[in-house]
Amino acid sequence: MKRVRDIVELRERQLYSISPDTTVQAAIQIMSSELVSALPVMESNQLVGIISERDYVRKIASQKIPAWSVKINEVMTRDVITVDINEPIEHCMKLMTANRIRHLPVMEDGELVTVISITDVVSVLRPHEN
Repeated sequence: MKRVRDIVELRERQLYSISPDTTVQAAIQIMSSELVSALPVMESNQLVGIISERDYVRKIASQKIPAWSVKINEVMTRDVITVDINEPIEHCMKLMTANRIRHLPVMEDGELVTVISITDVVSVLRPHEN
């Protein structure tokens, strides 16, 4: 049975995060330049939220609010659904489907390890045939 650890061990991607008092504009710049679609929000080395491109589109851009005028803590998702690094990958798919989310922060011993996406999960559950 494949586990979240299997995804994490194959990754070479650096973990990018942002603080809650940073502007949404800064988050969008990081996501764009680093080709990530969500950022964990960290405060004192603790996960306090997550912000995604979808949050930006739905909460900021669609309201025509300037991204430089809004802080992350005003729009981030606070009740972050996380997954333990030892969980089966199927559990991730169930969480993502049930909660209609595309990103899951991965925790190990209470520490944030990385963020996996629905694409990561699907690629392991349904690997491409050569």
